[in-house]
Amino acid sequence: MTNLFLRRPENEMQSTELDDVIRESLGSFYDDISGDWCGREREAVSLFAFGHLASHCGPSRPLSLAQIGIEVAVQQLARSEQHLRRGPTVCKDLVIWPEPNMTLWDADGKLKNKPLAVMEWKVNYSFGRRAHDNNRREHRTDVQWLQETSERVKVFTGYAV
Repeated sequence: MTNLFLRRPENEMQSTELDDVIRESLGSFYDDISGDWCGREREAVSLFAFGHLASHCGPSRPLSLAQIGIEVAVQQLARSEQHLRRGPTVCKDLVIWPEPNMTLWDADGKLKNKPLAVMEWKVNYSFGRRAHDNNRREHRTDVQWLQETSERVKVFTGYAV
């Protein structure tokens, strides 16, 4: 969504480096599923994370596996007249935290930490044709959330897949 050029400590990824990692991982993921692969959103996210993004994780690599979360909580956007039922947190498909072992909460249980990146996924699969229209609506909502979050959080990149 938003490409930020960050001034961050040396042990944290730069936005352009993260974009390169995501782009390369999505490319190899696409090559992997371009045949007879069939699955739902959760299977796609899992395959992407463990089969492709994980190859960029390790001591001399740009990421740590402990920075990646699947279906983990992040801070929700503020309630609005359009979104009266929003709670304080929301789970996102794939989250990359700035540091390993990080979650949304601090040691006192307060909502504190912000993700470095969030990936929101939608999968249109042949055995779920009824889901296509709903996925399109949800995709627009996901993109809106990612855009609003990128405006609110200085160090954040959102990806709608």
